Amino acid sequence: MKQTNDLYPHLTIAIPHPIYNFDNIKQKYSKLDHASKDGAALAGLYEQMVKNGTERFLVSPVSAACIDPMYETCLNFTPLIDELRGAILLATEDRTPLAMEPILLLGESGVGKTHFAMMFGKLLGTGFSFIPMSQMTADWILDGTSSTLNGARKGKIAETLIEGIYANPVVVIDDIDEVNGKSECDPMGTIYKLLGSDTSKVFVDKYVDVAMDASNILFIATANDESCIPKQVLNQMKVVDVKKPTLEHMRAISLVVYTEILTEHHWNFVSELSDDVLDTITMSPLQTMKFKLMYAFRMAKLAGRDHLIPGDLACASHSRQRMGFLD
Repeated sequence: MKQTNDLYPHLTIAIPHPIYNFDNIKQKYSKLDHASKDGAALAGLYEQMVKNGTERFLVSPVSAACIDPMYETCLNFTPLIDELRGAILLATEDRTPLAMEPILLLGESGVGKTHFAMMFGKLLGTGFSFIPMSQMTADWILDGTSSTLNGARKGKIAETLIEGIYANPVVVIDDIDEVNGKSECDPMGTIYKLLGSDTSKVFVDKYVDVAMDASNILFIATANDESCIPKQVLNQMKVVDVKKPTLEHMRAISLVVYTEILTEHHWNFVSELSDDVLDTITMSPLQTMKFKLMYAFRMAKLAGRDHLIPGDLACASHSRQRMGFLD
């Protein structure tokens, strides 16, 4: 039964949606060797799946305003934010889950792709999972490994659907173009199935071995080079060419990040950045902006100042530590 928000207009609208079939779980459970270590582990998983229930909520945002904060730190994504906002408005008008085709954010490193995808996933409020393919060192990352193998485990997609409460979470597949050559499995084949409207409805994790409906997952992928992505996969995504932020964008984003840091920590610093500091910070890649500002705060406090100077930011370049913010 559809849940409405007539009494509580600030709440989202949720529709229970079946993710997997109880009878299928029961059948797999009955065939397990419960005395073995692997069988006991898989039995525990099936018991968890039954305990969690076979349904998850299909959620629709109650207002398109939920993603408005993205306009402040994703200025070079404004057309895409507008489009997504329109899609949310349509969903809220007839109280249906957000309909969104898989998106590929394509652009050089440092233009804010990862930050955009993660921010959207967190603001939408339907659950969120981040899968960094550039760090993939195991076959199980997407669709698990067979229960007959040592160290068998479920993949991230199954984990998101089984352990979460939503049927339409945002799943970010970061650096999708760095998949090839990093594993003996075929991650692109798995991604192709997940993006397909029919195959995603009967997605089978190798470890769980029970068909799951992944068709409502909202996928966002990022990449630097589309030539590394099979055309079959590209054809199933909306490809968005992300341009490098302009200097005006960088200055505006710098101010937002600066203000967010002060709001979070309540430090005794002036509320604005000087033009010379802004000029200095805009010369840095987006993904190092927060790190450099944090370093600058420390240098300014050490010097007994309540404001930053360009020299504070220059000091950050001598450190080899990394603190990712935007990609």
